[in-house]
Amino acid sequence: MNKRQFNKTAQKLEQVFSEGVLDILAFDAGFTKRKRTITPHRLALSIVCAMASQTVETIADLVRAFNA
Repeated sequence: MNKRQFNKTAQKLEQVFSEGVLDILAFDAGFTKRKRTITPHRLALSIVCAMASQTVETIADLVRAFNA
C-alpha cells in the first residue's frame, strides 16, 4: 500500500469512526437513549481494537478489552 492509498484509507476510517457520526447512528438506531460513561464511540473502537489485536472467542473477551 503506497502513501496515497494509506492516507485515503486513514481518512475514511476517521470519518466512519468519528465520535459524532457514531453517536448520531447509535441514537437513531435506538442503541442509546442518553450519553453515559460507555459511549458508542468508545465501545465501537474497543471492539474493533480487540478483534484486530487478539483472538476473541466470547463476549467476555470484548468486555475485558473494553475495561483495559
